[in-house]
Amino acid sequence: MKSLLVTILGYLLGSIPTGVLIVRRIKPEIDLRSIGSGNIGATNVSRALGVKWGVATMIGDCLKGLFPVLFARWIGASPAAVILAGMAAFLGHIFPVFLQFKGGKGVATAFGVFLGIAPVPALMAFFIWASSAYIAGSTAIGALSAAMAIPILVIGAAPRGPFRSFAIIASFALAFIVFYTHRENIRKIIRGDLKARKSA
Repeated sequence: MKSLLVTILGYLLGSIPTGVLIVRRIKPEIDLRSIGSGNIGATNVSRALGVKWGVATMIGDCLKGLFPVLFARWIGASPAAVILAGMAAFLGHIFPVFLQFKGGKGVATAFGVFLGIAPVPALMAFFIWASSAYIAGSTAIGALSAAMAIPILVIGAAPRGPFRSFAIIASFALAFIVFYTHRENIRKIIRGDLKARKSA
């Protein structure tokens, strides 16, 4: 029962379209999905409203991944159920029921999930994301760099215990899905489309 509860909660929280709601609140005449990259994440919100609202979106998306994991741990759910709660939130962001299952790329939500499961690897991945994005001038490259690194970081730095094996499996799964959600960005990078590289 706990597993079902936290999975449903995680998916519903993940489905809340933070970026869409913020833009709708600040500039209701703008449809976030029809401007820039059409994505509902922080980068596109920054284009629409400015950096501070992009940061607010990133924080909100991160909390969507963190809260279900912390709640699941708080009620004493099993390690597998905790991971399920986080994965459900992550998939909820990508396939949100409130937006006809057309959501974002899931990077900030994935960070929130790992912040609750394996904080040290998560913070290291965040540093890789930030530094790669700054150097390359592309949040997409930052996201892909962090996705490549997170399984290695979890294997190397996650504390031993009941969560470790599940965290490793989740790290590979989330990394694969992040690459999938960035497939168009990958094509643009391969083509050398420098302007398109900045989309995310």
